[in-house]
Amino acid sequence: KAIVIHNAIDVERMRFDEQKRNAIREKYGWTDKYVLGNVGRLHFQKNQTFAIEVFEQFHKTNPKSVLVLVGRGEDEQMLKDNVAKVELNGSVFFVGVQSNIQAWLSAFDLFLFPSRFEGLGIEALEAQVNGLTTISSKKVIPEEVKMNDNFYFFDLEAGAEAWSRQIEEIKSVERVDYREVKDRFVENGYDIATETGKLEKLLLG
Repeated sequence: KAIVIHNAIDVERMRFDEQKRNAIREKYGWTDKYVLGNVGRLHFQKNQTFAIEVFEQFHKTNPKSVLVLVGRGEDEQMLKDNVAKVELNGSVFFVGVQSNIQAWLSAFDLFLFPSRFEGLGIEALEAQVNGLTTISSKKVIPEEVKMNDNFYFFDLEAGAEAWSRQIEEIKSVERVDYREVKDRFVENGYDIATETGKLEKLLLG
């Protein structure tokens, strides 16, 4: 007999915060921009190379858009070189490692998650807690990660142009309200407060 305890997260800590959203967007001059974001190590696994390719296509028809990459890693210089080659230096922002991920997720309008391989994908869970519309790699990100209706799977093999068109179709999808988010995370076993309570009952009887 086995009982599964999910790799749950602190739902309350990652919820959308409008004040933090406005603060970051005003600081960087993004108040009138559509902001695509990615959080993770700048590494082959996370596939920010493809994220930049997708953004290059998206930016052609959405010039008031920016791509924000949160994190550091061995691919950073290569990614910056790629951005320079396509002349998007003013529209792609490398903001390094950040401790206030909730604030950055709140500042985004869409979470771009094109990983080549993943375990569970904690970043995708955190983005959904924030209510963010998310597009992620099909057959790479586990389907059980999907909590919200505004979470979309798309095949990496479709290519950057197809991903850009898909983002165009979903960019106006609204953020999910926190009350709905909380209910879904509790129901699916990914709210840490709820799961901690279950574990205490198991251990303490």
